[in-house]
Amino acid sequence: MASWNPLPNSAHDLRSHLATFAVVVGISHMTNTPDTVVGWLSIAVTTVGLTTLISGFSAVTDMLDPFHDTRSMLYLGVWSQRQPQFPFYKIVKPPPLGPVLAAHREGGFCGLKTVHLSRVPQGQAGLAGWVVLLSVVHQEAIKTSRTSSADSELEKGVVEPEEGIELKDLDSGDWGDLKTTPLTRRGASACITLNRATLMTMLALTNARPVYHHSDAAGHRVAYGCYSGQWRIDWPLGGPAIIHFEAHDSHSAGTDVYPSSFERRVAPCMESMAGIVSSESNPTFKVAFSGRKRPGRYILKFVPKGFPGAHSGRHLYNMLGGRVYEVDWLRADLLQPHDPDPEDALKLILDSTETDKKVEMFVGKEEQKVLAQALDFFPWSSLSYSIHRGLRDILVAFSKSRMNRHRAELANILHNAVKQHATELETKGWESKFVSDYMADMAAAAVSAGKGDSGDSVRVVTDIAMCIAQTSDAKKLDVTEYWTSEREILGTMDVVALVKCFILEWSTDFDYQMYHDLPLTMEFA
Repeated sequence: MASWNPLPNSAHDLRSHLATFAVVVGISHMTNTPDTVVGWLSIAVTTVGLTTLISGFSAVTDMLDPFHDTRSMLYLGVWSQRQPQFPFYKIVKPPPLGPVLAAHREGGFCGLKTVHLSRVPQGQAGLAGWVVLLSVVHQEAIKTSRTSSADSELEKGVVEPEEGIELKDLDSGDWGDLKTTPLTRRGASACITLNRATLMTMLALTNARPVYHHSDAAGHRVAYGCYSGQWRIDWPLGGPAIIHFEAHDSHSAGTDVYPSSFERRVAPCMESMAGIVSSESNPTFKVAFSGRKRPGRYILKFVPKGFPGAHSGRHLYNMLGGRVYEVDWLRADLLQPHDPDPEDALKLILDSTETDKKVEMFVGKEEQKVLAQALDFFPWSSLSYSIHRGLRDILVAFSKSRMNRHRAELANILHNAVKQHATELETKGWESKFVSDYMADMAAAAVSAGKGDSGDSVRVVTDIAMCIAQTSDAKKLDVTEYWTSEREILGTMDVVALVKCFILEWSTDFDYQMYHDLPLTMEFA
C-alpha cells in the first residue's frame, strides 16, 4: 500500500490559500468596504477548510483501504470498470466486487452448457488469476479477421508480436452479467471463493494435466499445465488454500496461427473426468468405468445401475451434480491365482498403478458390446480431455487393433482433405500459409504417432475432420456406428469415429481423486 506524504498536499493547500487571500484582498481594496471584506474572508476560510477536510478524508480513506493497490485497471482488468461509485463522504471503502463462479452438471459453467476457449487472453485481462481465466474462457466465440494470404505474416518471414490478426468484438460475452460478490484480501491478492466442483470443472475445461505435486508438514502444493495457461494451488499449514492461474508467456494473439477460440462443452468435460460415457441420443446409455488397478488379472463385469457402489469417480460425479443411480458400471473383479483365464474373453493389457507392471483385463462378449457402444457414443471435442485414466486405458486398449489397421489410411484422408477444404479452414480462422504449407503434414504426423499431449495437434485434426463431415455442430458428431459394426471401408462418419478415438488417445490422464487433497472452499487469487 502506498504511504501518504502530507507535505506536497500541504504545500499545494498553502499556495491555494494565499491565492484565495490575494483575491479577497484585491476585491476588498476595490470595494473599500469593511463588511464586504469580512464576508469574502468568511467565504474563503470556509471554502479552504472544506477543501482541506475533504482532501484529508480522501487521504485517510486511501490509507485505510486494504484493497488500494488491487482496484486498478492493471490488476482487475475490465472488472475495474464494474465497481460501484464510492461516495466521497464515506471514510472506509467497501471491498471491490468480483464474479460468482459456479459449475454444475445440469447448469454448466456459470449457467452456460457450452463455452468458448482461447489459448491466449483476449481483451483487458488484468493480473488477478480469476480475471485472466475469464479472458480465456468466453461466453461467445471470438470473432476475428486475418490478413490476406498475400500479406500473411508467415510469408513475410517475420512475425511481430501483435501483427497478422485483427480481433473483433473482444468485449462481447465478457461475463459482465455474472452475479457479483465482495472480494477477499489474501496477502497481495484480491480473491473470490470457489468450491471444489467449480475448480475441477475449470481444470477440465482448460485441459489441465498435473506437472508438480508436493505435500509435507508445511502444507500442500500442486501445479497443472493446461492449454490456456498454468494452474497452481498452495495450501500452507493453518492457512487457506489459494488458487493461482497465469496465462502462457510463450504465445500471443499476433503469433497464433490457429482460430482465436473454439467450442468447449461443459458436461462432456465433467463426465470424462469422472469416468463416464453417456449419450443424449440414447438416454439409457450411461456407463462408468473402473479406475486403474494394481498389477494382476481381472475380469470386466457389466453391472446395471451399479455405479453407486463404485469407488471410482462416484464421489466426483455426485459433487458435480450428477445422479449416480442412473449410471451403469463396468466393474473390474480380481481373479485369484488359481482361477483359469475366462473362456471366449478378449484379453487387454493395461497400465497398472505401479510403474513397469501391467494389468491383464479379460472382457467377455457382453462387455465388448458395451465398450464398442461407448466408443461410438464418445463425445466429440475440439480439444483433448483431462480424462479418467481407467476409462482411457480400457477404451484405448480395446480399440487399438482396429485403429492401427486404419491409422495410415486415416492419416492420408486427413492429409488430402486439407487441400480440398483450404478455403473453409481459412474461413474458420486458420492462417492461410499454415493451411497451405504445414497443416496437412501436422495432422498426418499426429495420427501416425498414436498418442501425445499436444492440444494444438488435436485442434488441427478435429477441425479437418469437421470439414470432412461438413458440420460445425459437435453434437452431430457424438454418435457413430463404426465400432458396433464390422465394416472396414471407411465412410465419412467412420472417419469421425476414428478421429474420436484419436482424441481419446491424445487425452491426458487426470487423477480425479485430487479433490481429496483440498478443502471444501478455496480462494481464487
